[in-house]
Amino acid sequence: MFLESKKMFYENNEVDPIEIYKYLPKLDCKKCRYQSCLSFAIMLAKGEANINRCAHLKGNEYNFKKVKSYVKMP
Repeated sequence: MFLESKKMFYENNEVDPIEIYKYLPKLDCKKCRYQSCLSFAIMLAKGEANINRCAHLKGNEYNFKKVKSYVKMP
């Protein structure tokens, strides 16, 4: 089954952080070393954070794959 990903991009080809944020746990636990899940999403969109820093995302395979499809791994 082929699923087409709808990615929202800014003019500079960065992914919209809100698209990433939708799939983050929104716990603001700071285990990723960012102040909030939104801050983490912004840094992921810029390609300046590693998806593996989110301890809670690792437990949700679907959301992990969705976020991974949006980000460039540093």
